[in-house]
Amino acid sequence: MTNFNPRGIFEDCEVLTQQVTMGVTEGMNHYAKEGYIPFIPTPDAQCDVDFFAYHPINGDVIKVQVKTTTYVRNGKHIVALKSGNEGKGNRKVATDFDELFALNSAGKTQVISYDDIAGRSTQVTMELWIQMNTQDKIKQAEQRIEELKLLI
Repeated sequence: MTNFNPRGIFEDCEVLTQQVTMGVTEGMNHYAKEGYIPFIPTPDAQCDVDFFAYHPINGDVIKVQVKTTTYVRNGKHIVALKSGNEGKGNRKVATDFDELFALNSAGKTQVISYDDIAGRSTQVTMELWIQMNTQDKIKQAEQRIEELKLLI
């Protein structure tokens, strides 16, 4: 059985399903803001994908796995990659997705490419990925500034 210990933004959740729903809807909102249309597969299909994000202009389709976490170790949120409610011996790590959308109990979110975590078998530290993505965003912004300078 999964440990359910609601706190932070999840403190009013009475069952784990509510916490999971918060994660999935937050993820869908994130991709919608990026111009994607979210599609949900059959509920409880027991697949690795929580929803698909389809971009109607460029045709891009992203398979999204969603995880929520309240677990903090050394000041950093830890996202468990294993899931399932059959007990520890029957849990599995999802592998058929393109991006992991994580929502932590502080309300922070992070999108992590499957390729970046493919070798991990149990967990990923959320803060480290946030720092890496921040650096990537800074590089992208600097590149965009250089492109705009060329237009002037």
